[in-house]
Amino acid sequence: MAPRVAETSATQLLHDVAIVAPPIDLQRIAQHLKLVVAYEPLVNDVSGMLLRRNERAVVAVNASHPAQRQRFTIAHEIGHFKLHTGIYIDKDTRINARTSRSSSGLDPDEVQANAFAAELLMPRGMVVHEFTRRVRTGSRSVDAIVADLARSFDVSTQAMEIRLKVVGALAPF
Repeated sequence: MAPRVAETSATQLLHDVAIVAPPIDLQRIAQHLKLVVAYEPLVNDVSGMLLRRNERAVVAVNASHPAQRQRFTIAHEIGHFKLHTGIYIDKDTRINARTSRSSSGLDPDEVQANAFAAELLMPRGMVVHEFTRRVRTGSRSVDAIVADLARSFDVSTQAMEIRLKVVGALAPF
């Protein structure tokens, strides 16, 4: 499944939950999907995981990570929930966990979950609209606009800068 399919899935989920403005309410989305979000003291290099058992699914998020990192992790795990079936640990439990290969950008499932998360938290249309609206005022620097958008979408400045480059609003890397 290509990243574009992941983005389309995220866009459809936002439509289904009727979310039309930032910041994206991840709790509302989780409730819509009947997902439980649990903040747990995970090993520091583990951001989160998706556990499935029978008809239930739980997103475990590292409680020690910054709030904006937690939001991306939740969105990423929702991506796994919507797009992937996971790896069997035993007969009735599945898990999608990030490994060194996952974070290297080589694992297709992780690339798709990241694309899903970026589109879910920073939807292309909303980001472009909000960026254009701010640029038209002409009263602030690009850095100030990026920081303002990051606050509006409740993501890190780095995540917003990358997203703006991906959607073509800023010059690429």
